[in-house]
Amino acid sequence: MEKISFCRKNAGYTKPLYKFLQTHLKGIKIKRKDCLGACGACQKKPFARVDGEVVKCKTADELYQEIQKHLAKEWKHFRKK
Repeated sequence: MEKISFCRKNAGYTKPLYKFLQTHLKGIKIKRKDCLGACGACQKKPFARVDGEVVKCKTADELYQEIQKHLAKEWKHFRKK
């Protein structure tokens, strides 16, 4: 995983998660952008763009779990090298 992007317009859902990930995932670029182009999603539920893929969930906790799943996939791929 190289990059996780959050939409500023979605901050009501994701700001605590954004700050937590920035603090704890030092090797990954964690960014906030004005708009991620996922119109509609940003007003309704937490989401982030993880390595280019939009990940939407019902809660910030579920979004965190999905990001962890992406990390686990990366780890498994890395271990096989």
